Amino acid sequence: MTVRLGLIGCGRISHAHGIAVGRIGADKVRFVACSDVRQEAADAFARAYGCDKAYDDAAQMLAEEKLDAVVLATWPAQHLEQVKMCLEAGHRFILCEKALATSGEDAVRIWDLAKAHGATIVEGFMYLHHPMIAKLNDLVENGEIGEIDWIRSCSSYYFPEVAAGDDATRSWRFKKETGGGVPWDLACYTVNAVSTYAGRLPEKVSAMGTFSPNYGTVNRIFGSIAYEGGRTGVIESSAGATFNQALEIHATKRTLHLETVFTPPGDTIVRELTTLKPSHIHVKEHEVASPLPLQDDLPAFYCYQAQMESFFKVIAGAAKPLPALSHSVVNVITIETMIRSMIEEKTLAVEIPDRIRAAWTAELA
Repeated sequence: MTVRLGLIGCGRISHAHGIAVGRIGADKVRFVACSDVRQEAADAFARAYGCDKAYDDAAQMLAEEKLDAVVLATWPAQHLEQVKMCLEAGHRFILCEKALATSGEDAVRIWDLAKAHGATIVEGFMYLHHPMIAKLNDLVENGEIGEIDWIRSCSSYYFPEVAAGDDATRSWRFKKETGGGVPWDLACYTVNAVSTYAGRLPEKVSAMGTFSPNYGTVNRIFGSIAYEGGRTGVIESSAGATFNQALEIHATKRTLHLETVFTPPGDTIVRELTTLKPSHIHVKEHEVASPLPLQDDLPAFYCYQAQMESFFKVIAGAAKPLPALSHSVVNVITIETMIRSMIEEKTLAVEIPDRIRAAWTAELA
């Protein structure tokens, strides 16, 4: 049976999902409908990816179309209202682009709505579905690296601030009201990665950073996260530095290192570092081949395909969501607390509601 998808938001990121679905094949899945407030954008997506109908009103699409799932390819600040719209229209499976929300309050409301409606909402951290993560997990779980002590992750990309502060046509990345700024665009990846391998709930954070003088968005954030049991995470993210992505897991016997972790180009390498003595480090390289060749000269599209295939398994009840929704909620709460720590210039406790704590613990098992 072909999985029937609806799409809300036909901007740039929507094409990653369109290409992914096209590669899987129309006999298995297709976008049957799409919507965007700009009718011309919806029409263009429909032509490119074979949608039966294009809408300029998402609510109308959700009411009229028989869909198996909905993909939200929209700005972070829109997600809560769009999730509500989907659930009220009877749609129970949602793949939501990151970040899930731009406040802990909104993220918890999304979790509550999902539970009330018996719905499944998966945040789109596509990199988690690349085989490099499976290899990294194997190296962590076989025990040879020893006990994890701390994790570091960075995600930076230079976004020059050329548009005027009152230019309404500037990118969403430069607008506070859309969820623009480093925390919800770049740093959300780093916090997700660090927390995944910390494997514990965060207790407190300390952060520093800067605001854009032109737009008021956070354009740089650096910080540390203290987790239960003593593990520590370090995150670095800037819109003022050239491209840089990395994930490091530092343990008692080994260090594991990944470059270009969030937008992997296809084939990649997991580096395993062993200290023979303080002046000598042995590096073992684990080559990880992408199951698909790089196409269209665009990175990470394989991840979107693998993410979509995983989502189908979730719909069929054959797999658990990755990431679990409670983990996404904790991610948002952690980021929001880091922003507050940066503003208040002090270490802050990460306050997680008891029901989210319980769900996080259950879903980790």
